[in-house]
Amino acid sequence: MAAHKLVEEWPSLFQFDRDYPTLEAFRPEKPMDPETAEPTEENLQKFVRKKEVRNAVTLYKRMHSEKVELSEEAKVRWIYSRAHYESIAIIPEELL
Repeated sequence: MAAHKLVEEWPSLFQFDRDYPTLEAFRPEKPMDPETAEPTEENLQKFVRKKEVRNAVTLYKRMHSEKVELSEEAKVRWIYSRAHYESIAIIPEELL
């Protein structure tokens, strides 16, 4: 518990670059919040890769309301991931 608090306050405190290959377990990242994250295709892809479908949906809705353009590949990956993990029909009308 105390170590988590230290990592939150000083994220670089325990980051020693002595391991090769780099072990992600020793470099924890603060989880990205879809409400405050920059609405970019890259951030949407991060949520999809991490299988955080609900966060991806929230970010996609923000991107859609702010009229951020996505590549066709990103749209297809987003649709497949949401359909696969939530088992719902989700194809937006503009893609039909």
